[in-house]
Amino acid sequence: LYWPILRIFPAGPYAVRLPMVLVGSITIFVFFFLSDKLSGRRAAWIATVLLATDPIFLLTDTFDWGPVALEHFLLVTGIFALVKYSYVEYHQEAAENHRWLAAGFLCLGLALWNKAIFLWMLAGIIVAAAAVCHKEIRGMLTWRRAGIAAAAFIVGSSPFVLYNIRHTNATLRASANLEIPDWNAKFLQVRLALNGSSLSGFLISDDTRERPKIPVSRLGRLAVAVRRHFGEHLASLGDYAALACLLAAPLWWPSRAARFSLLACGVAWLVMAVTKGAGGAAHHVVLLWPFPQLFIGITLAALPQRKLAGLFAASLIVSNLLVINQYFLQIQWHGPGPTFTDAIYGLSAALRSHAAETVYVTDWGMYNPLAVLNKGLLHLEVAVGDFNKDDLGEPERNHIAQMAADRNAVFIGHVAGEEIFPGSRERTSRAAESVGLRKQVVQIVADSNGRPTFEIFRWTPPPNSPISR
Repeated sequence: LYWPILRIFPAGPYAVRLPMVLVGSITIFVFFFLSDKLSGRRAAWIATVLLATDPIFLLTDTFDWGPVALEHFLLVTGIFALVKYSYVEYHQEAAENHRWLAAGFLCLGLALWNKAIFLWMLAGIIVAAAAVCHKEIRGMLTWRRAGIAAAAFIVGSSPFVLYNIRHTNATLRASANLEIPDWNAKFLQVRLALNGSSLSGFLISDDTRERPKIPVSRLGRLAVAVRRHFGEHLASLGDYAALACLLAAPLWWPSRAARFSLLACGVAWLVMAVTKGAGGAAHHVVLLWPFPQLFIGITLAALPQRKLAGLFAASLIVSNLLVINQYFLQIQWHGPGPTFTDAIYGLSAALRSHAAETVYVTDWGMYNPLAVLNKGLLHLEVAVGDFNKDDLGEPERNHIAQMAADRNAVFIGHVAGEEIFPGSRERTSRAAESVGLRKQVVQIVADSNGRPTFEIFRWTPPPNSPISR
């Protein structure tokens, strides 16, 4: 998908992020029509505006550049196509056009190819459909339809399927390891995602970071004014709204769409929670979206007093917008978080003078951005595994010797206190000493707040050593 984009346009944040912002916008558009089909226009408007203002949905679709945005789009579009097909079949007698059926399962197959953890959401919607729509499914099930659905799904997921046939189920063997989870910690991530606060301190810096700067742009000054008048809002009312709607069972129980949403989310989250290393971050939990918004929208729309429903919906939307304003203010004020540091642009510019040399990347978070920003012109080599732990094996020692023998090599890493793998900076110095060299810093690169972030260095012989002479 990105090959033609980066072929035509300059590499940078717009080329990487804008396509997924557009995909997220289309997802919202399709979600409105899906919600309208399932639960009526009133619920559709509430659910769609809640999704369009949801901080975690907007931020992950923008900054996770594909794995999340594409899954949301393919999930919503696939289910919409299947719902559309069921309406065509029920409202047009003897309808033989199965394009919607094929399109729906093709999207679900593509979602599995896009990211194997789509299996979590796939399990959720299968269980929810079997529990809520079993009569309709049984009534529509024929060998021809089953064949079309299976063929479309296999076509969409064919690279994933072929890979696991050739490598004997390698995906599940590598990643589908179960564990007894820390239920409190993983449930906390759901709550933080629902109230929009789970990316604070990660995507953006918090108030503890040094060297804040005064916002000078119009939007930055507007964000300051909003905070001045309405106060600091680090979390929305989303988690309380979900709990309140869950307790209001008489309102949502008559709606099969609400029961489907709740069951799909519950099963998908349960599978996620018991998977080792999963469910502990926003980019996993947000894969349940947009079903929480649909559930809340249906519940609020079921309130007998329209004004009350509108008041509750407006309160949730405003709380979402205030959290988004807080994120924007923080990034204007304190800058992005350590992982998403804007110092990467300065590092990319500084390395262009070293295009003819081998650049060894000694810590996580630099390789891919530099490869994209320079369109592959830098000769980058991964050395993270040589410095992310204290115990070195023979492959790591051999690689360190190879790097030491490259007299024109350049190294990049984080400055002290900014490492993604703590201690990686100190390990590069010890590694240089172990082969009779010393670390010589060539340049320090700071972020837009003036905080030192990256360092460019070489391994050089000590003064007066036989190597230097």
